[in-house]
Amino acid sequence: MELNTPGFDNVVAEMSPGLSILEEMRQRRIPVVIGADAHDPPRVAVNSEDALDALNSVGYTEVSLFLNGVSLYISIDHGTTTACGADYPDRRGPAAASRLEDRTAKQSA
Repeated sequence: MELNTPGFDNVVAEMSPGLSILEEMRQRRIPVVIGADAHDPPRVAVNSEDALDALNSVGYTEVSLFLNGVSLYISIDHGTTTACGADYPDRRGPAAASRLEDRTAKQSA
């Protein structure tokens, strides 16, 4: 699910979805991708630190991203990338990491 950050710049400064929905998502172990709907280069990653703080406040420890078609997870606290997040042990982390390594090696060749 995407956490859309430009809402912090509105009159009612709230991202979408709001904290109550994020809490429900966390309880259901739904991964989150942060997005800014940037249509202008300076807006890329706008309010991303606020989004990370909000996610952390409801108990998320990681955010999701996609690289070369592979889901990866980045720790909010430590900024480390893992192929299988601690919050989502049912994910196929080692297989995803292997696919990412294969794709990266092919692109470098």
